[in-house]
Amino acid sequence: AWLQSAGYKSLFERVAAPAPQPTPVVAAVDKARVVIDFGNKKRIFEGPIINNQNAADTLKKAALAGKLDLKWNEVGLIPRLIGIGEFTNDSKFWLAYLNGKRLTVSLYETKIKPNDELLLVYQ
Repeated sequence: AWLQSAGYKSLFERVAAPAPQPTPVVAAVDKARVVIDFGNKKRIFEGPIINNQNAADTLKKAALAGKLDLKWNEVGLIPRLIGIGEFTNDSKFWLAYLNGKRLTVSLYETKIKPNDELLLVYQ
């Protein structure tokens, strides 16, 4: 029977086979890392950043992902971080570093760039 011939089957497979799909283009995502050093343990987060994102917003995203409660001192023009989870300023404080250098301005004034690492240390 001609329907079962090799030529017909080959043609049918070519017609019925799905067309090759183009390889999707994946846009590079700019990421930053947040390291929270509680003294007895560290939590590390990495995620996407958007243009002109500040360090406070980057920390808030990490805290949301890690289910951590942030506490801010709202006195003054710029809020200051005073606690992460149960680690709240008492005799120790939260210090912030960007790429190994201690911040001299607030988390809200610090812009995060791709591949930056924000380190918060409770000491």
